[in-house]
Amino acid sequence: MYRMSEIVALHKISGLRLEYVTTEDYYGDTVTYKLNDLFIITVQQKKFKPTDMITTKKYFITPEGQISFSSVKKDSKGD
Repeated sequence: MYRMSEIVALHKISGLRLEYVTTEDYYGDTVTYKLNDLFIITVQQKKFKPTDMITTKKYFITPEGQISFSSVKKDSKGD
């Protein structure tokens, strides 16, 4: 392992966030991606781990209940 990066990707339509780590070998020939976390942050700054996502009805299913896309932050300001 030569280079390592931690990245959080944001799906701007739904607010779904994917945190992953990339590692690159010494020569840059191989890059490995490992998913660390999958989560959403509501506009009230609460973090939830969705178990499912219903795109046609625009909501997430979490252990705490349904959360609509409109209740989820779609930017990274304040994170």
